[in-house]
Amino acid sequence: MLRFAKGQAQIDYALQGVPEQAVVWGYLGVDNIISATLAAKDVDPTKNHQKKVELFLQEFPEVGKDVKRAAELKHYCVAWNEVRYGERAADSKLRREILDLALDIQMFCGARLPKLCGLEHTQFDLMLEGLSEEAREMKPCFPEPPHRWQQHQMDELEAEAERRGQPRLAAKTNPALTDLFFNVSADRGWVREAIEESEDLGYVLADMYRAFYALVSKLVQSEAAKIGVSEQLSQQELQGSFDFNLVCTLSYRGLQFLEWLQSDELGEQMKEALERLLQSKKGTSADE
Repeated sequence: MLRFAKGQAQIDYALQGVPEQAVVWGYLGVDNIISATLAAKDVDPTKNHQKKVELFLQEFPEVGKDVKRAAELKHYCVAWNEVRYGERAADSKLRREILDLALDIQMFCGARLPKLCGLEHTQFDLMLEGLSEEAREMKPCFPEPPHRWQQHQMDELEAEAERRGQPRLAAKTNPALTDLFFNVSADRGWVREAIEESEDLGYVLADMYRAFYALVSKLVQSEAAKIGVSEQLSQQELQGSFDFNLVCTLSYRGLQFLEWLQSDELGEQMKEALERLLQSKKGTSADE
């Protein structure tokens, strides 16, 4: 039952997010709900995700009638793995399909779990409510989404441009406000409260934002130098050259990292790993 509650919370979180967040968390919710439903039927929900889908379709052959994308579960499982491991970019089409699948699977399994668990629907709902805290739903750490804050900043910049006699569209040339999306979420209230209220933590997050903006800027500058961008290029040509998506995901997922964090060992290990990766890539480029 806890896995079903977690699956619901993950799908709720997926509905709030950009395509990558929606795909990763949306299918993770599907996976947890399928696991909970198989376990309720006394079927071992294997850790092999593809095998789990096969077992689910085998145990619930009627799922195809209620879930229109059920026949493509394996396809979406593969897409999920590709997105979460950075092998594929998530687009709006995949986001919509994964969320449709997630909501249908949630409804299908939610309608069958009470009977499988020997409970009335009201008892089942009460049990889920009791598990909601343990499921720890991911929620934004700010009272309003950062993209709204960015819109406020844009409005202020446009108003300032007008006061100076400049066109309002001049403010829209700031890519830090128009092109970058920034979101921070946590599953514990005390974490969200600390991030919202602490000035020190705010500076840390601002540094993370600036670092990511610097990464994007360097990518654009590098490509501009490579293709020889000049003022003669049209706006359409410029947009075509730099129309790309970049997502960087950082997650903290449990207390098993506590000792490393206290000793700074984790940071050193990550630094060494990144240095080795960069050196190996330099060596590969030299060989070519």
